[in-house]
Amino acid sequence: MDRLFQFITVDEAKSLLVGTPINLSEKTENELKRIVMIMLHCILNGPVGVNKITNFPKVGSGSIKTLVDPSATNSSWKATCRPVAEYIRARPDFAEVVALAQTLRLFGNLWPLSDTRK
Repeated sequence: MDRLFQFITVDEAKSLLVGTPINLSEKTENELKRIVMIMLHCILNGPVGVNKITNFPKVGSGSIKTLVDPSATNSSWKATCRPVAEYIRARPDFAEVVALAQTLRLFGNLWPLSDTRK
């Protein structure tokens, strides 16, 4: 995950997340870095419910509601993660890391790209 994050700058993350259901525009640079790490965890390893307490590597323990946004729902989190998943899936320089993703092995694609439900 560290290798992926070094290729996604804060500015890139901001541009990817414009117009997503969870408004991250007011987050600080450090908050945004932590949120992208949580997103990458879900994209590569599979989603967790927004209320579930999870230990996110390099971020700590908490739920998406407490660590990202108290108004987050499962569907808004999924829609907010989608542009980041599309971005890393399309990048050839991420192919080695993406190939190791649990979601790719289990479902044939990264989450939420593997989930056809809206």
